[in-house]
Amino acid sequence: MKCWFPLFLSALILSACRQEMDACECGKKLTNPESKAAQDCSDYWRMLDEKEGEAWREKALKCYSNETLGTDLK
Repeated sequence: MKCWFPLFLSALILSACRQEMDACECGKKLTNPESKAAQDCSDYWRMLDEKEGEAWREKALKCYSNETLGTDLK
């Protein structure tokens, strides 16, 4: 049982220190979906809770559309 406490503590610290990624920058990186940056953005999106992830995804897709189609979605 003692070995679980350090693992739990490490996971707690790592989750508290996660780096936030800008949805718009990630949306622009989706123009090359095979890139490491795009994969990192996708991994970040999966870590978010449902409500936060939905808002982040919407913003990223708007920026992706603006970048690839030349639109001006807000």
